[in-house]
Amino acid sequence: MAATTTVLFDAYSTLLQDEDAQWTSTFETICAKQGLPVTGRRLLDSWARIEGEWCKVRANGTGLSNRPSFKSYHRAWRECFQASFAEVGVKGDAVAATRMAFDALACRQPYPDVLEALPHLQSRWRTGVLSNADDAFLFPALDGCGLRFGMVLTSEQGRAYKPDPSLFREALVRIGAKAAETLYVGDSPRDDVCGARLAGMRVAWVNRDGRRPPEGVPLPDYQVAALTELIPMLDGGE
Repeated sequence: MAATTTVLFDAYSTLLQDEDAQWTSTFETICAKQGLPVTGRRLLDSWARIEGEWCKVRANGTGLSNRPSFKSYHRAWRECFQASFAEVGVKGDAVAATRMAFDALACRQPYPDVLEALPHLQSRWRTGVLSNADDAFLFPALDGCGLRFGMVLTSEQGRAYKPDPSLFREALVRIGAKAAETLYVGDSPRDDVCGARLAGMRVAWVNRDGRRPPEGVPLPDYQVAALTELIPMLDGGE
């Protein structure tokens, strides 16, 4: 097994907090500011289902010629808001709602274990971020909490979404690392574990809440409940 030279991280729900309660609060704010006669929870449930359907569509044909044309989060979420407003029977401003969702994501804070683990990890290994995200919310989020990396690649830049292995390979090119020497760290079994494995990387699944892995997805090389668990693993040469 090649020695690890590089550690790449997913962003949201891995480095940055991205909890259901935060999304509920954002949607309550959207409804309040737009004067919509519906609860934030009701709108979020509709929007999340519609957005989830889009996520499934964009994953179809991953890495193949029938991969759907790329659509940024800004465009996709605007369309999701338009559809969810119609579904719950309200007249909302999809552009303004998307902007508020972006603003909320740009203010996400890191998990405490991230702040504890990163200084040590970054003193020993090259680090980068590969995230399904638009630049407009990811870069302000990282800058706002003082997280610095040698490379940050978004799906918007790469014109593809995880688990497409081409996005992982582009990250390797940008940071100058080999797949066999890279550990990818992420919370999503499908986007992170599957995608990184397809690109030839080892994977550490961040499973903060003790979930069971879904069926049909390859098992990760490692499973951790917090980033601090990576330190003895990597220090010990794995």
